[in-house]
Amino acid sequence: MENVLEALEQEQAALDDMLSRAARLPDGTKVFRDGEGNVKTLDGTTVDDASAASIEWRGDEPSYEDVSAQKRRVDELQDAANNLRGIEAELGGIRDELTDNEEPPTSERVGELQGRIERLHKQAEDKLTVVAVQEMDIKNEKSVDFTVSDIRSIPSMPPKK
Repeated sequence: MENVLEALEQEQAALDDMLSRAARLPDGTKVFRDGEGNVKTLDGTTVDDASAASIEWRGDEPSYEDVSAQKRRVDELQDAANNLRGIEAELGGIRDELTDNEEPPTSERVGELQGRIERLHKQAEDKLTVVAVQEMDIKNEKSVDFTVSDIRSIPSMPPKK
């Protein structure tokens, strides 16, 4: 999880930098030029020609495509972090149930919980693998090293015997 949060922090900082360099309409709306020369807002709305003519371009503005790709990376990492937080919370509940000395789980329940732990680990691994592949695809050669280490850092408890 720590590596996901670090990656999210780095990608958010990169997005913030891009947004700080965006051109602006007179009302303050941030705008970007796409590869075809159209002017768009962050949500993809095309700016009318009259408004676009009022923009003072400095030359260091990021393209619409670059900002959109960066925003997707941030959104995907945020989704992965939220997913992992949910998995960690569920694993914490399972750990509490497995270590409950007042009402210890039955052998059958321990087996059910063990199966759930395995499914949660697989779910986390799948989510991180998807994010890593998307990250590599988007950045074209940037490797992401949080798939295995974060899976191992998700807490789990062995079942009581």
